Amino acid sequence: MIRQHLVQPPRRQILLVNVVWQQGNPPFVQRHFCTNATEQPWDAMASLIRPFGHICTIAESSEPRDLSLLKSKSVTFSQEFMFTRALFQTPDMTEQHRLLPVTQ
Repeated sequence: MIRQHLVQPPRRQILLVNVVWQQGNPPFVQRHFCTNATEQPWDAMASLIRPFGHICTIAESSEPRDLSLLKSKSVTFSQEFMFTRALFQTPDMTEQHRLLPVTQ
């Protein structure tokens, strides 16, 4: 059964997660996209993510993230930055032009 739950970590940040309940097992999510600061909800994200899941963020962090919390679950962690192509003059810089209309 799939349910939507609100998780309220410190500083009253609200994360909307789709939780898949498996009989007798704790709730896990396959993917988590964090658009806000990760310092406060990091432990919650690490405990809610399913083995082989994926956590992605566009938020900067003022503190180092403890990636060791993800190792035993083989979780992928990605951090995205909007201006990477322009900053590093990557060969696919024009890809940004193609993606922007899709998001509007």
